[in-house]
Amino acid sequence: SESWLNYFVDFENYDDFDFQKMKQKLSEIDIPSMYNAYGLYSRKCIESYLEYTFQTTKKVEGMERLVSELRSYGNYYDIEQNVQFDKLIISGSPLYREIVSYLNGVITYKQPYPLEVKFYSLKTAQRYMELILRRSADNELNYKVKLLLDQHKKVLSTDYVPEISFFDTNKNEVSYKNFTGQKPTVFYFSDDWVGQRYQMEEYVKENKDVNFVMVTEGNNFREWKEYQDHAEPLVTHLFFNNDSITFKELFFRTDVFFVFDKKGKLASIERGLKEAYNKAKASLEYPKFEWNQSILRNIILVLGIILFVVIFTLLIVRLQAQRKLKKENQLRRLRELELTAIRSQMNPHFLFNSLNSVQNLIQQNKGKEAHVYLSDFAGLIRKVLKNSEKQESSLAEELEMTEQYIKLEKLRFDFDYTVTVDEEIDTQNTMVPSMLMQPFAENAVIHGLQNKPADRRLKIEALKTGEGIKITLEDNGIGREAARKLTAEKNGKGIKMNRERLELLREKYGEKYRLEITDLEQGTRVVIIVPEEN
Repeated sequence: SESWLNYFVDFENYDDFDFQKMKQKLSEIDIPSMYNAYGLYSRKCIESYLEYTFQTTKKVEGMERLVSELRSYGNYYDIEQNVQFDKLIISGSPLYREIVSYLNGVITYKQPYPLEVKFYSLKTAQRYMELILRRSADNELNYKVKLLLDQHKKVLSTDYVPEISFFDTNKNEVSYKNFTGQKPTVFYFSDDWVGQRYQMEEYVKENKDVNFVMVTEGNNFREWKEYQDHAEPLVTHLFFNNDSITFKELFFRTDVFFVFDKKGKLASIERGLKEAYNKAKASLEYPKFEWNQSILRNIILVLGIILFVVIFTLLIVRLQAQRKLKKENQLRRLRELELTAIRSQMNPHFLFNSLNSVQNLIQQNKGKEAHVYLSDFAGLIRKVLKNSEKQESSLAEELEMTEQYIKLEKLRFDFDYTVTVDEEIDTQNTMVPSMLMQPFAENAVIHGLQNKPADRRLKIEALKTGEGIKITLEDNGIGREAARKLTAEKNGKGIKMNRERLELLREKYGEKYRLEITDLEQGTRVVIIVPEEN
């Protein structure tokens, strides 16, 4: 029997029993055939038979050390040695079943071995069971091994909470959610109705901020209810019906503590009440941040990288800004040189036309008029030379110079002109490009009014608008088309240069300058829009 196998070695010193004969009988046993022939009884004897073989083998001279290294019976965590020894004694389905039984013991063993040893043993047990699944042809065994493996993987998970329900003392079905979400909660699962209930009640008395729930299993609710009523517990007690599954099958052990934080989230799974209580209490407080060299080193490294990136980015931006500014300065200088060149061309153009007018007066024997013309022309020349180096001049100076030119032309032939300026315009402080209006006034007089026999009029007007200063020069001459036919040899160089000036000013300052020339039924209207400086 199993008891004889367990204690055979201890009793062999008794004189009233033929131990040698018993040894002979045991040596003749065919374990694999007996394992399959006698069912459950023989299977329960296998572990004792292995222990008996281990003990007797140790007594053989010279074998004790070797056998001890192969198998440390009772030490669940020497998995490799135990499995190798079993393979020496049995094989086939009996071997696989005994290994699975032994590995199940490894998983559910309660001895407080170091955590790293426990973790290694669990992984080794899992590896052996996966190997058995691949090699064993025993379907019943394979099915149980697969269930065991699946449950083992769940238990190893850090967030494993089995979906089970319980009954309170009024036989109402409840779950975890009925007790979590308000404050930290410790769920204690035990197959012992006493367990650590009294220790938990001491914690309840000391701390009201943590909720304690004890769940015990059984298959007789009425008996459990009577027990709870008699005990008058302070801790909340729940009943789990274990008809279909037990705590040991769910958790691979019976004393398990689930700790939920105050938000109802699983915080940890503990093996002891004290550890569970400390975890629950710790969740009430915000974790204190402690500085250490590693954190400081990482912070300094990150800040250094950020500082480097910022400095590098600023240098790149600055370099790009300098390049852009240099390019803009070069472009601005180029435009100024172009404007200066055009302005330099306009001065001799004006002088040439003015001297032509003096020549015409002399040819007409108008000596007195020529003398007056030359006198006024000298004053006009001084103004032109004074503004020749300026990019801009005041609107008052431009109007005065243009009107002085018109008076000179009026000496050669008679025509009427008017100059009107909006009172809201500050002509002294309103700046316009120098020599802006004179070429258009000259074009109106020489090409428009001179070729008209009578009723010759020129109107110059400066108004303040939303766009800026609007300068209008309008004549009732013969118009541009007729003037082109009469003066085909002339190229209108002054108008062309002024148009180029305004285009360059538009490029330099944006869409602020505009020139519009409109042909009227009688004459031409020129509109110049210049920005009003604030």
